[in-house]
Amino acid sequence: CYLEGPEMSRFSFPRYPNGWFQMAWSDEIAVGDVRRLSGFCKELVAFRGKSGRLCVLDAYCPHLGAHLGVGGTVEGDTIQCPFHGWRFDGNGVCVDVPYAKCIPANSGLTRWPVVERNGLVMVWHHALGALPPLLGNAPAELVDGLGVLDRDLLVVLRAARILPPEVWERLSAAAAAQA
Repeated sequence: CYLEGPEMSRFSFPRYPNGWFQMAWSDEIAVGDVRRLSGFCKELVAFRGKSGRLCVLDAYCPHLGAHLGVGGTVEGDTIQCPFHGWRFDGNGVCVDVPYAKCIPANSGLTRWPVVERNGLVMVWHHALGALPPLLGNAPAELVDGLGVLDRDLLVVLRAARILPPEVWERLSAAAAAQA
């Protein structure tokens, strides 16, 4: 989110940098669990459906504004609103309104890109809404005892400046050679 009001003229840059942010630990969200998250000036909700897929969405139901992280339940691979039972899939699409014959327009939620790596739940944030780079299969290479790294994790490490530039260059070259 951008700073607004009188601060805007002084700080004309995003409040949060673009990148992956740890929002939870993987073992904190079991199948069927709903977890309330806060980040990037927003309330978010994480849930793990029956398939085991972890999803992160905006937290407020578009119907009457119920917080899905407070009383929301997992039904199969959807999250159900505690007020009137609207259900949303992992992509934020409203898939069921129990008392209606059709689903209202503009009834979806924003989906946040999420990855789980090494026990971390990482959510992607970009000030302008751009998608995360380098999602895909990983270079299966051992580098300086770091173990097998995939491209998602490399983005995290590079953004956090954990990898020295020379290691990043070797990993990028290895990934390009495998493509």
